[in-house]
Amino acid sequence: MEDILFIADKVKNTLILGESHFREFKTAFEGRPDNKKPRLVKSICADIGEALVSFANADGGEVLIGVEDDATITGVAHNETDIQTMLNAVTTHVYRNQKLPLTNSRKLVIDDKTILYFSVNKGTTMIYQLPDGRCVRRKDKSTMPESVDQIQFERQEVISREYDSQFVDGASVTDLDLKLLQGVADQYIK
Repeated sequence: MEDILFIADKVKNTLILGESHFREFKTAFEGRPDNKKPRLVKSICADIGEALVSFANADGGEVLIGVEDDATITGVAHNETDIQTMLNAVTTHVYRNQKLPLTNSRKLVIDDKTILYFSVNKGTTMIYQLPDGRCVRRKDKSTMPESVDQIQFERQEVISREYDSQFVDGASVTDLDLKLLQGVADQYIK
């Protein structure tokens, strides 16, 4: 029970902060303001999969279903079977055999309205794709197409920079490879 209360408080803070590089709100309704009706479940599931894949390929993030772009809670008016189908989108709307670094996927009631809350960490062990093989990544407040190769390159570059800047405790001048150092010096310092 504590976990649900903590998550509800976290969601309320998320609503105050609004959409960002780390947060996405999706409505569960469609149509004109005076004639709203529940969106198709398959459309909501596609949104869930796309948002979670894009966050996992970027820096992680949260998706709230039943919330408008302006953070107004309109809720999810679908039946329990449809809601379970949406909660299952974390596996059904991701490329086969890929398991998202999911930290949360649950139904909550906030202000007497049902919403769905998902959160995912940054993926560090693989690049995630949608069921059709497309790859997307979160950039600012948008989900953008991205090649697997580009994400792989950027992740390797970060690892390389971190490796290059690591301090090696106990290293001394005698640990240097003199032949390699002389070769670099000969090329760059005439």
